[in-house]
Amino acid sequence: MDNAIDFIINSIRLNDNKVKYVVQHSYNPNINNTIHFYVYSNKNKLSYIVSTYRKSSKQLMKRQNEIMQNILNRINSNEIKNAIVFSFQVINWNDYVFRIQEYINHSKNTKKLHKEINQYIKSSFDWLYKFQKETVGKIWPAENIKTEIVTSLKSLQKKYSNQKNLNKIVNDLLKNIAVIHSPLPVSASHGDFFIGNYFFDTNNHVKIIDWEYANSKELVSFDFTSNIMGYAIYFDFNIVRSFYSPKTHIENLIQQEIKKFLNIYKLNFNELMYYLIYTKIILLTREGRKLTNDKINQLNLFYEKNFHKSIS
Repeated sequence: MDNAIDFIINSIRLNDNKVKYVVQHSYNPNINNTIHFYVYSNKNKLSYIVSTYRKSSKQLMKRQNEIMQNILNRINSNEIKNAIVFSFQVINWNDYVFRIQEYINHSKNTKKLHKEINQYIKSSFDWLYKFQKETVGKIWPAENIKTEIVTSLKSLQKKYSNQKNLNKIVNDLLKNIAVIHSPLPVSASHGDFFIGNYFFDTNNHVKIIDWEYANSKELVSFDFTSNIMGYAIYFDFNIVRSFYSPKTHIENLIQQEIKKFLNIYKLNFNELMYYLIYTKIILLTREGRKLTNDKINQLNLFYEKNFHKSIS
C-alpha cells in the first residue's frame, strides 16, 4: 500500500501543506472492506483519519453520503451540527475510494475519562435527546413498530432455525414485544452510539465520530440502548441488569438516565430490556453478518444474565 500512502499524502497536501507522513492502521482484508490511515502533521499531532473503501463498497459510501445529507438537512441546531464529525470529501485511487476526516483533538487517558465520567454520561444522553428531537418524524403507531420488529425477528428465526438457544431468545422477544403498547418515536440514528464514539475536544465541545451505520429512520430506543450497553461493557459491569439495583456511583448515574427514558416513553424496565436485546441482535447481524456459534453463545449469555429474574 506504499503507493496509496503517497497518494493520500499528495492529495491532502493540496489543502494542507503541513502533512508529514501516514501510518496504515488495523487492516485485515479477510475481515472487512476498509483500511484506515492516520495522517500526521508532525511526530505527535494526528491531523486526519482516512477511511479507505474498496470499490465493492463504493455504493455503501454513496448511501452514507445521502443518509448524512438527509440527517444534516433536518437539523437546525448549530450545537448538534457542529458535534457531527462526518466528511463528504472523497478521493479515488485505483480500486479504492478514500474518505478524508479531520481528526478530533481529545484525551484517551482512561484515568481522566473515569474522573470525568459524570460529565460523559450526562452529556452523552443529553446530546442524544437533542439530536433525536431535531430529527424526529412522527410517532409511529405501536402496531407499525411491532410489525417491523416482528418481521426482522421472524426472518432471523427462519435463517437460524437449527439454533435452539437463538430461537428461545427470538420466541421470547416475539411474545413480549407483542404486548408492549407504548408507541416509540422514530428519529435519525447514529447507529453505533456509545462511549467509544463520543468525545470532548480540547475546547470541551462534543464531537461524535463513526457515522457509517447512520440511519435517517430508526426507533429512539436503538441509540439509547446502544449507549447503555457501551457503558456496561466499558466499565465491565457485564450486565445492564445491574443498573436496576445500582451499587456504584456510575451504575446510579446510568439508572437515572434509564428512569428518565422510561418516564418519557411510558415504558417499564422489562419492556426497555426487550428493546435492548433486539438492538443487540441488530448490532450482531447487520450488513449481512453471520451469527457464528460464538456470537450466539455470547448473545445467549447476555440474555440470560439480563433476564435471570423478573422485575415487578
